[in-house]
Amino acid sequence: MGKLFALGLCMLAAGCAEGSDTFTPVGGASQGGGPPASGGGSEGGGSSDCGNGIANEGEECDGSDLEVTACEDLGFVGGELACSKACEFDTSACLETLCDNGVLDDGEECDGTELGTATCATSGFAGGPLTCVEETCVVDTTACKPNLEEGFEGATPPDGFLAGNWFLDTSTFHGGLKSIRAGDINDSGTTAMNVVVTFEAAGSIAFWHREQTETCCDLLHFSIDGVQQAVYATDSWQSASFPVGVGTHTFEWRYTKDGSLSTGADTVWVDDILATGGYLN
Repeated sequence: MGKLFALGLCMLAAGCAEGSDTFTPVGGASQGGGPPASGGGSEGGGSSDCGNGIANEGEECDGSDLEVTACEDLGFVGGELACSKACEFDTSACLETLCDNGVLDDGEECDGTELGTATCATSGFAGGPLTCVEETCVVDTTACKPNLEEGFEGATPPDGFLAGNWFLDTSTFHGGLKSIRAGDINDSGTTAMNVVVTFEAAGSIAFWHREQTETCCDLLHFSIDGVQQAVYATDSWQSASFPVGVGTHTFEWRYTKDGSLSTGADTVWVDDILATGGYLN
């Protein structure tokens, strides 16, 4: 009886399959179950709000809406944080170092042409151009000029010194193992040694000297730019120092004899010259 009743209902609905008690609506889809045959959902199988300008759950960012506001929050030292089309942080403009940004930042000696107060002189040199290493932002002293410091320890009189009748001496010296001395000259004769030195800032010239001569008349003269500064005739090592202004200067040590007599070794010595702030041309 129940089966006949169900069959009757099917026929009324015009939807029973032959030999079946199951009701199938016209159109083919079973009632109350399964997804629709087509349509619905976004490409890729799921919906997304990326691109709406609001950082929703699951998005790092969206447009200008950033969950953090600076590269520093992601461990960088600076730069500009952006958002990709995939709603992920774009750190391509963030900086791992501030070096080479043209600004002298904390911890940098220099940056590009920005050297702060650093000069070759503050690095212990006499002058010359100071530059900056691009990759590390530390000063580069390669082109700096060293202070003239000469102890005459080489095999020959050093380059830059014009010393025609002066010779290296290994028997009498102030420091090291050598000095430079005037060669033999006749009565009323003279022999000079000179050097040209540049000062970018005011400095000084210092040296040691010794004379074994006729103290009244055979003398060591020291001059700067042709102007005599001092005359010496002392049979012991003595130091001398003179201030020097900005510019290029010629220093000269000249031994002169009068018309008669000689005493002792009849010569003069110079050693350990130091031009503080001055360098050879």
